[in-house]
Amino acid sequence: MRITLQVTAGPEKGRKVYLQQGQTARFGRTEWADFSFPKDKQLADEHFLLDYGRTNLKLKALGADRIVKVNGAPVAEIQLNHGDNIEAGETTLQVLFAGQPMPISPAAAAAAAAALAASAEEAEKNKVRLPIHLCEELEFGDDEADLANTCTTDPEWIDKLAANQKFSSALRVQAFLLPQREAVWWAAQMVDQTMGAKLKPADAAAYAAGLAWALDPNEDYRRDAERAAAKTKCDGPGSWVALAAFWSGDSIAPVEIDPVKPDHRLTSQAVATAMVISAYQEKSAPPATRFARYLAVGRDIQEGKLKMPTEAAKPTK
Repeated sequence: MRITLQVTAGPEKGRKVYLQQGQTARFGRTEWADFSFPKDKQLADEHFLLDYGRTNLKLKALGADRIVKVNGAPVAEIQLNHGDNIEAGETTLQVLFAGQPMPISPAAAAAAAAALAASAEEAEKNKVRLPIHLCEELEFGDDEADLANTCTTDPEWIDKLAANQKFSSALRVQAFLLPQREAVWWAAQMVDQTMGAKLKPADAAAYAAGLAWALDPNEDYRRDAERAAAKTKCDGPGSWVALAAFWSGDSIAPVEIDPVKPDHRLTSQAVATAMVISAYQEKSAPPATRFARYLAVGRDIQEGKLKMPTEAAKPTK
C-alpha cells in the first residue's frame, strides 16, 4: 500500500512525495536526504526518517536538535497514522494512506485523540490485554503475531498456535499466564508423567530440586535448583525444571554480590523447554499427542480445576 505525504504548509506547499511499503527514507534540506526540501532553510541536512514497515509507519528524529512535531506535539520517535501532520522546520506534511478517506478536521482529530487516550487509560486501569499485546511482550515472530491478531482471548490464541504446530510457543504462552510456582509444578508433572524413571541421574536430581522449590518456594530450595542444574548439560528436561525454579526468584547473581533480577519471561521459556524435550525424548507416543495433553493440563491449572498438592507432598532431599 502506498502512502502519500502532502506538503500542506511551508515553502513547497502543494508538493507530494510517496512511500512504498518496505521503504525507509530520510527527509531534510540537502541532497544527503532521500527527499530534500532545499527551500526550507530551517530544516537540517537530514532532519527525520520515515520507516514504512510491514504493519506500520514510524517516524524518528535524526538528532536531539532536530525538532519534529506530530499533530503539534514534539516527538523523538512515534508510529504515524492516516491524517497525522508532521511539522519540521517551516514544512508541514500530512500523512495519507491509500484507500483511506480524507482526514477529519484538526478539532475533531484532537477530540478523537483525547477520547482514544481516555479509552487507553481506562483499558490500562482495567488491565485489558489482547493476545497481540502478550505476543509483543514475549517477542514472538510474525507467524505467532499473525495468529494473535485473529484472537481476542489468550486461550483462543493458544489453541490456534497448537493447531498450527507452534507447540513450543503455545507452551510458553500458557506458562507465562500461570504464576511462576504453578508453572514450574506444571512442567515437573509433565516431565514425570512422560519420562518417569528414564531421566539420567543428574537430570533426575535437577528435576527433584525444581519440584521441591515448586512445592515449597524458599530461597534455599531455589539455590539448590541452581546448583543441580549446573551439574547437568542442560540437555534433559529435568535440568530445565530446575532452571525454571531458579529463574523464578529475585536474583540470578551469586549470593555474595548485588542482586540481578532475572528477565520475567525466563521461567516460561524454561518451562516450555522442559516439556518440549520430554515430548521428543520419550518416543512411545507422538510429540503432538503429548503437547495436547500438556496444554490441557496447563489450562486446568490456570482455571483452578487442578490444584497443587500440599507442602507435605514434596519429595525428600
